[in-house]
Amino acid sequence: MSVKWETAVIVCDLAENSIRIIEEAILLAKSQTENIEIVVPIISGEDNRILKELNYGDIKINQIPAKQKWTDVEATLNQYNLKKRILFIPLSFRAEVITFQEEKFRNLQSEKSNWGLIIGDFSRVAFLGTHNSQNDYVPQDTKSWLRNLLKTYSKETLIEFLSKTKNLKIAVIGETIIDEYIFCESLGKVSKDPLIAFNRMDSIKQSGGIVAIAKHLSSFASEVWVHTEINTKYLEFIESSLPSNVFLEASTTEKNSCTLKTRFLEVGSNLKLFETYELGNIERASSGFNSILTGDSKNPENRWTELTSYDGVIVVDYGHGLLNDNDSQKIVSQSRNLSVNTQTNAGNRGFNPISKYNNAKRMFVNGNELELELRKKSQNRMQLVDELAPILGCSEFFVTQGSAGLIYWTPETGAHQVPGFAPNIIDKVGAGDALLSIISVLRMANIPIEVACFFGNIAGALLVGGIGNQVVLTHKSLLTEANEILSKIEESI
Repeated sequence: MSVKWETAVIVCDLAENSIRIIEEAILLAKSQTENIEIVVPIISGEDNRILKELNYGDIKINQIPAKQKWTDVEATLNQYNLKKRILFIPLSFRAEVITFQEEKFRNLQSEKSNWGLIIGDFSRVAFLGTHNSQNDYVPQDTKSWLRNLLKTYSKETLIEFLSKTKNLKIAVIGETIIDEYIFCESLGKVSKDPLIAFNRMDSIKQSGGIVAIAKHLSSFASEVWVHTEINTKYLEFIESSLPSNVFLEASTTEKNSCTLKTRFLEVGSNLKLFETYELGNIERASSGFNSILTGDSKNPENRWTELTSYDGVIVVDYGHGLLNDNDSQKIVSQSRNLSVNTQTNAGNRGFNPISKYNNAKRMFVNGNELELELRKKSQNRMQLVDELAPILGCSEFFVTQGSAGLIYWTPETGAHQVPGFAPNIIDKVGAGDALLSIISVLRMANIPIEVACFFGNIAGALLVGGIGNQVVLTHKSLLTEANEILSKIEESI
């Protein structure tokens, strides 16, 4: 189901955006609609001169005599009709436009907003928030699997399962990560070294790590409590992004306790050029995590009992120093309905195994982490799952495999393959965390494991359609995607 946009609105700033970038955005807009408008603040006579030299034909240019750029641009955007299908292409004010759209539609009751968003990518369409449905193309193996699922559960029953989680109180534990994306335009080879020079154009920051997981869960649980450590300079930024039912129980410090991951992207293709880490306080884990818990201020050991008050606990250990080995076993022994993921990344490769959390109820890894845990490379990951899961002592084991879907395992069933969808992949960051969030919350509500995997695959597919964690899962977005997919499969039966 392709979206037909009534109008495309390009938001730019002549002080920041080159004419070439604006022209590329116009070409992209023309591929979506005949009606195109440009919103541009005018600060100087030079801006007026540039606009007069440009010949955009039938394109409407909204020139804003601006003293305060974003304030005046926002006033113009507020004039657009919420009921019309409008596609925004912000070349400047990206973060502001994203926040503007989120606030506009936060309290609406409709299944989807009528506005869409494309950001930082003019060679392919990247819809953030309201992008193309996953049912545009469902792979044949996925169709076959879904037909079998519909033999066991009706579409109405599957959709109803999503409402079973709303009374859960969930704790999430792990590192806070700040994800920064810097968009650059390639200039060419520098004269004296074998290097390519780039012109830095724009940047956005997102609250990632355990905070992103909490935001995904907020639409599915009654309360989400975040246990983490945050640098005071990021505290306001993180708190302002949290929904009202997400509660931050964090230790704050002036030390560099948040990991900052900065990714440099080529603006014309979203190609990642390189990535830098500013690692948090990696010595933090030696002092233990229990100082962040509040159960018993007089007896630190009793603080762990706080975890027993939750219906479920999710731990995502990014291996950047927040949790030590003693913490991991305390969490396992004190938590009810525990889901755990330990991530292997450039900052911890080989030093953050899932076996730190032996006997946790529910474990998640990706395919590479599975092979690393066993020190085996194999084309048959189903066999590796059958080998590793019993050793870990878990009741449920999940392995994500990108577009290939996932594998789930239980002692009763052994390993089973669940095929995935075929989304338009823009950025894979955050997809695994989204899948983990949805599968975990559904299993905490005792939803059948194969049903949880179906919704988890949809969640992961939704996330890769945007940059990082800009897409926040909601009950409505997941329900809508699932309903469209299942309706299409029903028609083919």
